[in-house]
Amino acid sequence: MCGVGYRATAMEMPTAVGIGATREAAIADLNETLVATIAMLLASGGTPPQALGERKLEQVNIRISAEEKLLLRELARKFGDGRNTSDLIRSAIREKLGLPV
Repeated sequence: MCGVGYRATAMEMPTAVGIGATREAAIADLNETLVATIAMLLASGGTPPQALGERKLEQVNIRISAEEKLLLRELARKFGDGRNTSDLIRSAIREKLGLPV
């Protein structure tokens, strides 16, 4: 719960947020936000991120400098397809390991 209600987010699009007085209202608000965000992304020629589906993801925390973080964010924005810094790092690791990106 966040202050006066609930907050919902989607792992695929962490900047999309839903807010509501109940969990259900927050999820409904998130769904509306996701539909609008994906529509704008498609209208601008972008590609929505793939759904995570049933994949289980582990979290790894790394420390980087403020400059490195800024550069990663700028690089992610240049792609214009909804990628974030985590997506860029994951893709680079998979590429280095010879896994599909």
